[in-house]
Amino acid sequence: MATTLLEYLTQPNPLVNRDYAKTGSNTELEKEGQFEGSRPWEDFNYEHVIACFGDILQLPLPPQRFPPPSAISPDHLFIIDESSVTNILVKSNHTIVQCA
Repeated sequence: MATTLLEYLTQPNPLVNRDYAKTGSNTELEKEGQFEGSRPWEDFNYEHVIACFGDILQLPLPPQRFPPPSAISPDHLFIIDESSVTNILVKSNHTIVQCA
């Protein structure tokens, strides 16, 4: 059980089975959807986040307010295509972030 918000947010991802994943390139944006003028966001890194929010992230958590995400059935941990990845993220990572 996580004891701080940082521990809660950094729970390991569920182990997935990639044996049946489709091969090929990932989905790409259409030409008109491409971003222009982007540049690296140098300040978005672990050290900077900790410098800004470390005191909040290290506060003790009331366990009843931050339950672990529900277990995902092994049948739902197969990566087949992008929608299967989305389903896993919604059931695990998004639950953690939304609660936090």
